[in-house]
Amino acid sequence: MKVWVARRRHGGALIEDAVPLWGTPEPRELLVLDVTDQGLRKPGKVARLYPVGVRRITAELTAPKLVWFKDWQFVLSGVEYLVGETGRKGVAQSWMCRLAVPLGVNRLKAVYMFHAGVPLERRMLADRFARGTAGRLVINGAFEREFGRYMTRAGIEKRRGGQ
Repeated sequence: MKVWVARRRHGGALIEDAVPLWGTPEPRELLVLDVTDQGLRKPGKVARLYPVGVRRITAELTAPKLVWFKDWQFVLSGVEYLVGETGRKGVAQSWMCRLAVPLGVNRLKAVYMFHAGVPLERRMLADRFARGTAGRLVINGAFEREFGRYMTRAGIEKRRGGQ
């Protein structure tokens, strides 16, 4: 997805105003990937920013978590590694992101990929009659009694009336 990103922390400390990660007005490509940490040899996730059309990493966030999402803006938090005189050091980092959506787009369409926790077969996803829904993406925290804790939940809020 194409996004504009601004940093919210410097060296792990929160800064008052978000700082853009680059000086050009063009958005960057954001990819969240499953990778294997070469130092620890364990699986993990990273969020990487690339210039559009180029595979040169502009910035990287390890163990990204989606903290907040509203309209076309969201916040990712994770660990950014800095290399300095003392070696490689991990510090807290937050990215404020704004999606670069095409003009005229005001809602998302989602297709169900799981049923009762079981992944649907690929042929079922390609079916033109696959059940889906369209609307505004909403992400929030909710208490789940089954798990006994708060969890991040996502859903599609359907349009009501003539809105």
